[in-house]
Amino acid sequence: MTKIKKTLIVETLSDGHRKEYIEHLFDYINTGTEAKNNYIFFLNEKLIADIDISCDNLQIIPLKKKYFAKKPLYRNLVYYFLIRKILVSYPEIQRVLFLNFDIYQPMLCISFFTGRKLEYTGILFQPFHQIPIESIKSYFRVTIKKVLMNVLLFMNTNISKIFILNDESGADFLNKNLRSSKKHIFSYLPDPIDTRITLDDDNKINIYEKFGADKNRKILLVFGNIDFRKNIFNIIDALTQLSEDIQASVCLLVTGQIHLSNSFQLFDKIKKTNDDYPQLQIILKEGRTTDFEREELFSGCDVVLMPYLKFYGSSGVLGHAVKYKKPVIASDTRLMKLMIEKYQLGVCVKSDNSSEIKNGILALINQPATLSRSSKNNEFISSHRPSEFSKILLN
Repeated sequence: MTKIKKTLIVETLSDGHRKEYIEHLFDYINTGTEAKNNYIFFLNEKLIADIDISCDNLQIIPLKKKYFAKKPLYRNLVYYFLIRKILVSYPEIQRVLFLNFDIYQPMLCISFFTGRKLEYTGILFQPFHQIPIESIKSYFRVTIKKVLMNVLLFMNTNISKIFILNDESGADFLNKNLRSSKKHIFSYLPDPIDTRITLDDDNKINIYEKFGADKNRKILLVFGNIDFRKNIFNIIDALTQLSEDIQASVCLLVTGQIHLSNSFQLFDKIKKTNDDYPQLQIILKEGRTTDFEREELFSGCDVVLMPYLKFYGSSGVLGHAVKYKKPVIASDTRLMKLMIEKYQLGVCVKSDNSSEIKNGILALINQPATLSRSSKNNEFISSHRPSEFSKILLN
């Protein structure tokens, strides 16, 4: 049996999938045979407060609110000194696992990290190979990211494994196209589907009463942090292109915390659309969603909308949709398109084209039974178990 290395697990952010990831790791460690003192967690204190899994006998160091920062330069400096302090205080640490490897790349080029006898691993959420080259700007973006990754791998030979979510062929591509002293440094990692809570037909929410939707309408769900990437404006424009009878049969339900610099424009857009198209129904539920509310939303909706703008990686929203056999409308970017077509999970559209989004909606509401009952749903779920995710990361 491979000896478990003393590991520092770092997650300094708190939104999105991060709570689930930490809970999966806690659950795996709690049910495993190795000693819990093999792990030290450095976690955002907001994340710690939200965790539902027991963390008894696990060592957790909180990132306090006073150190939260949005500006990358300041944030990187703060994280550098805090992580450095932990590593100096705990010389027994042999490995550092960054659950968001992207933001720590500059830090790992600094001599303190390159010169220590430590092993570094992490999840890379935005590998350059997933970005399509559509213009001079995107060409330079991809080129710069590729050069920086090559520089990092050259300067820090202690990086042992970089995980790529849901993209096995992409990991192979990076191994062949990046220079590294080690072979197979990039590795496939299944994005876990949280099956701890699954509502059956008898326990499904009456989504109509809770959110005020008309009972005869199909629910089109947009879930998660509401930012530019969620593409709400194009989705609303797509709904206005539907015929009046179709508009009268659907409800767009948008749930999550708003992270838009022009949030007032979103409120104005929804109000104006509801006024100009009274047969349409658009409901915005702003704010944090609990785990159980998330399950209610996915079990009660009919279609999940995720035609994200300028998004090229994997999304945990897809896993929640698959768990409840809800078809998705997603952007036709490389990775998302591969997964959706392979497992027959819905339709892909050009995310910046409201007419294509409209056609995707029509395709799914006209034949939901065919697309929502794909026999490959269970195959997708079984290949994305949280235990496998945790095992790969920690071993």
